[in-house]
Amino acid sequence: MMAPAGRPTALIDSAKPRGSEATLTELPPLSRREREVMDIVHELGGATAARIRERMTDPPSDSAVRSVLRILVEKGHLSAEWNGPRYVYSPTVSAQRARSSAMRHVLKTFFGGSVEGAVASLLELEETRLTPAERARIKRELAEKGVTLPPEAEEVLFGETDDRS
Repeated sequence: MMAPAGRPTALIDSAKPRGSEATLTELPPLSRREREVMDIVHELGGATAARIRERMTDPPSDSAVRSVLRILVEKGHLSAEWNGPRYVYSPTVSAQRARSSAMRHVLKTFFGGSVEGAVASLLELEETRLTPAERARIKRELAEKGVTLPPEAEEVLFGETDDRS
């Protein structure tokens, strides 16, 4: 895709072509600000620099936001498409792949790779109480994947009833 006359083409030229999804393992790591921008773009599915800046905590200047976006395009995390008077930025990795990568990182970094430890921590949080419908769905998904839980974990996940539905 060509940018309009007088518009920088580096944003377009360095982006991955549409339809060719990058893998997170081949992309360079992100700074805190870059991660914030990526979270916003994933949440929105695609956004302009102005829309991204609106959603940022303690937003930097417009030019600083555009600089972060340019860097993310150069790193291959975002693609940019000219749409009328502005660029629309979209992630080059699907939200599902980003979630999977983030979960692997959290498991490795904070739980030594222990899925059991991560699930136990989630269940300890008050705001993560499961409804009966959520418990049934998790039980089905575990059964479909052939996962057998230790009895203590089964009791914590499925033995209690939660009247909130």
